[in-house]
Amino acid sequence: MAKKLKVFVWDKVLCDATCGIIVVVAKDVEEARKLAIKEGNEYRSVIDAVSHEPEVVEIEKAFVVWGGG
Repeated sequence: MAKKLKVFVWDKVLCDATCGIIVVVAKDVEEARKLAIKEGNEYRSVIDAVSHEPEVVEIEKAFVVWGGG
């Protein structure tokens, strides 16, 4: 059986003027960290951010999130 995907959230990170968020959908925390670092490899703060434990949300079905102002 295929492993379910999870949403990994690192909140209050990448703080310059304001704090940001890193969200990765992956099978496990190791894969999530690797993907975050691969995508943000030019930013040292990404590596620092994902060294902490993320909030983990298991998902059962697809969903959409949007925002802005």
